[in-house]
Amino acid sequence: MTTTFADIDEAVQYYSKIYVNLPPSIVRDAINYCISNPDNMPSDWEKIDLKKVPVKKKDKEIVIEGAVEIFDSPDDPRIKVIKHRDGATLLTAEEAIELQAKINEALARQEAEKK
Repeated sequence: MTTTFADIDEAVQYYSKIYVNLPPSIVRDAINYCISNPDNMPSDWEKIDLKKVPVKKKDKEIVIEGAVEIFDSPDDPRIKVIKHRDGATLLTAEEAIELQAKINEALARQEAEKK
């Protein structure tokens, strides 16, 4: 069965009534994605129940114990707090590289002054 719509707004209204738990912006994004990628359906897409209310994952807090710690997926939206056990400042990888370059530069200057 094929359903046709005059425009995307009509389609969003139609599907928003079916998938009442999804905000209209998500329905619009899904429609635009499907139009742009007609052959890119996930495996077992027939079994996905879009009417089911999504479960919000619990927020996560990471406590860094050592001087340096690398953890998977720091961009995980569940991670709300990253803190060091001793209250040390936390740096991104880019900030750490920049800081290391400044430290190396200062050490080289200090070494040159000694000579």
